[in-house]
Amino acid sequence: MLDKSFDPSSENAQTFLLSFCPNLFDEEFAEFPVEGYQCPLDAFASWVEEQAVADTPDVAYVENCAGAESLPMPPQVFHDCIIAWSVQVQDTRVLSNEGKVQIIWFQFTSRVRWDSPFDDLDNEWKRIEHWFDTKSAIAPVGVENAVFSSSDFWWYDTNGQMLSTAYGAAGLALGGAAAVILLSSRSHSPSSPLSPSDTF
Repeated sequence: MLDKSFDPSSENAQTFLLSFCPNLFDEEFAEFPVEGYQCPLDAFASWVEEQAVADTPDVAYVENCAGAESLPMPPQVFHDCIIAWSVQVQDTRVLSNEGKVQIIWFQFTSRVRWDSPFDDLDNEWKRIEHWFDTKSAIAPVGVENAVFSSSDFWWYDTNGQMLSTAYGAAGLALGGAAAVILLSSRSHSPSSPLSPSDTF
């Protein structure tokens, strides 16, 4: 589902996104997926700065960026400029619809794999989620709902759900068995009590 509130065009949002990627890769849990990797906003910012001083800037820059020299740029030209850049360089990490950027995504390599021990996956997932939640709490309006996903953690989630279901099912089974045993083994008083002289 698209986040309809996502809007990276404000100057505060642009500044935040420029710092987001370097801050992420400063964390121990995130590594560059390939040597020389650039996040989309970093690559876009470099392109804008290069075009601003070029003798013959690209047509995409001239027609869509209003002479912007760096990021943050005026919000009213951000969408047109970054979309034109992404189309020109064929960067599919910036996805747009009806003239508005709808998705900006990037990759990082985690320290765990899908087949890592469950506890390792659990600890890493919680660590990454906490970092994202912390960043979202201070993010400006429009970019405060960043999400993290990985196929490695899909398997972790599946295992976690299976484990939770197993515990729940075991609890229900034991509870049901205990109830049946209790009801079926209750002692009933005889209709006439035995006297001390009664024998068997």
